[in-house]
Amino acid sequence: MQWSILIKLFIANFKGKVTIKSNYKYLQYILKENLLSATRTGEWIDVGGFPLPLTGDEFTITHKGTTWLFKRVDNFITRIIAYAALIISFLTFLFK
Repeated sequence: MQWSILIKLFIANFKGKVTIKSNYKYLQYILKENLLSATRTGEWIDVGGFPLPLTGDEFTITHKGTTWLFKRVDNFITRIIAYAALIISFLTFLFK
C-alpha cells in the first residue's frame, strides 16, 4: 500500500476530484486498477477521421476506488486499535 495513492484517493473522495500530473509514479497502476477515472476537458481531436475526447489532469474517484480506499482505512484503524490495546495491556502489567 502506497501512502501517496491513499492520499490521492482521499482527496478525490472528499473534494470530488483530484489533479494528477501525467508523470505521477503510480498513475498507470491507479488507472489499470480502475480506482480513478479521467474527466474530459470538453475538447475533441480527430484521429483517423473520428472524433476523440481529450482528458485533462483531473480525475474522479470510481466505486471501486471508494471501496479500495475504505477497505484500507478500516484495516488501518483496526491495527491502531489493536496496537493501542496491546500497549495498554503491557503497561498495566508492568505497573500493577
